[in-house]
Amino acid sequence: MALGNVVGSNILNVLFILGLTATVASLVVSTQLVRTDAPVMIGASLLVLLLGFDGTISLLDGLLLVTGTIAYAIFLIHNNRKQTTTHHAVKAPVSSSQPLRASSRNRLQHDGVILGGIVLLVLGSRWLVIGATA
Repeated sequence: MALGNVVGSNILNVLFILGLTATVASLVVSTQLVRTDAPVMIGASLLVLLLGFDGTISLLDGLLLVTGTIAYAIFLIHNNRKQTTTHHAVKAPVSSSQPLRASSRNRLQHDGVILGGIVLLVLGSRWLVIGATA
């Protein structure tokens, strides 16, 4: 049930929400998304499908998936650092403290939204399990 919940929410997030957004406004797609991220996402989905054919995701299967996630995160970090050193981004100096207060307020709002999302995710997961077992 948990695996179906994860796969189902990923399908909904990728296809429905992205499609709904694309109907409202045109989306700009980076070449990294087309060349790297999408094939990795499709490959990971196929790997989960193959690992689940026996009816279970074992500890070894889970370790393989976690190791793949860590390896991909390291690849992304390395690739991002390589790109930022070649572009030499220059930031403009801040002339007053007003933009700093606004950005810290924005950060607090974003952190609050993230925390609220995590709380609602945990609550929704519990409700799902309680409803499924009832």
